[in-house]
Amino acid sequence: RLRHDVIEQIVTEKVLLAEAAKAGIEVSEAEIDEAFDVIGDFRRVLERAAANITKFHEKQLRNSFIINDEDGIVMGQKVIPMDKAGLLRDRTAK
Repeated sequence: RLRHDVIEQIVTEKVLLAEAAKAGIEVSEAEIDEAFDVIGDFRRVLERAAANITKFHEKQLRNSFIINDEDGIVMGQKVIPMDKAGLLRDRTAK
């Protein structure tokens, strides 16, 4: 989600710049450089956070696997996502 927000912000900035250009508003190179200097560190921090979050959740994935033992024994695990999950609440407990 954070990565999506960063991308959305970048696209919004590009659209605003295009609209400003159509309206005849000019932005100097110095102003553009200054703007990037201001948001540069923050943007890098957000991009690093998004990468860390993605890396963390990729490690949480459950994977199927098969092991072929040298004695001809085949072992493994198949992970199948559930369509639904439920919660049973004991209504008699107080």
